[in-house]
Amino acid sequence: MDSKFVDDFPNKCYTDQFKFNNKPIRKHHQKYPNDIYAPAWKTLEFLTFGTIEKIYFSLKEDDLKIQIANLYGIKKVKIFQNFLKTIIFIRNICAHSGILFDSNTPKEIETTPLILFNNNNRHSLDSSIKVILYFLSSISSSRKSIIEKEISTLFDKYSDNLVIQKIISDKIGYLKK
Repeated sequence: MDSKFVDDFPNKCYTDQFKFNNKPIRKHHQKYPNDIYAPAWKTLEFLTFGTIEKIYFSLKEDDLKIQIANLYGIKKVKIFQNFLKTIIFIRNICAHSGILFDSNTPKEIETTPLILFNNNNRHSLDSSIKVILYFLSSISSSRKSIIEKEISTLFDKYSDNLVIQKIISDKIGYLKK
């Protein structure tokens, strides 16, 4: 692990406010006041995507990065890192009241046989959604199916509105299967 990240972790991530705001972490420290940190299996759930990304990028052992990427069926660390950045980009737009429908990733999403991008557009919201759905399929295939159906139903709802259909195809990059 990168020493700067380790040194900064208590002041930037695992702060008193973090411990107070997350009940299982707070209870852990009440029960075990001498512990500097709660166990990782308790803590990771409450860390932000940004912090998870920093942890991953701070790993010095390439073999560990490869193992983590492989857990999601991704063979190349570069692709895994690119996918993480894509998810965080979309999350930040949503969390900070940004406009999502015409957002484009600043960096092109890496190509992989795991995901087929419409018209090879690897900057579009549709491409970002495909990355999110890919990760979600590793966690819960039923939840992935539900979200895919909800998106399709939402877009179908406006199939008669040519203006909205143009936005869906041109701005979002979504093409009906």
